[in-house]
Amino acid sequence: MSNSTSDNNFATSIDDSIDRCEHKLGIKLSEEQRAAVHHMTMQVGVVAHLAGHAGIGMTTVHQLCADRREEAVRRSVTGVR
Repeated sequence: MSNSTSDNNFATSIDDSIDRCEHKLGIKLSEEQRAAVHHMTMQVGVVAHLAGHAGIGMTTVHQLCADRREEAVRRSVTGVR
């Protein structure tokens, strides 16, 4: 599998994770929030910093990133994709 295909599959799985979290939490992320989740979860071993004014959804983005990382760990441990 090419790197581009792998990246596209990973991005699709991030979107799926976001969709599940939105449904679970009863929210809808803005395009900027979705982009932040993608940016913060696309690379392994990278520390990302999210900054902004109060009330713009940073906690929600962090929660979604944490959920995404938990899913990734669960998949790597169980082998389920």
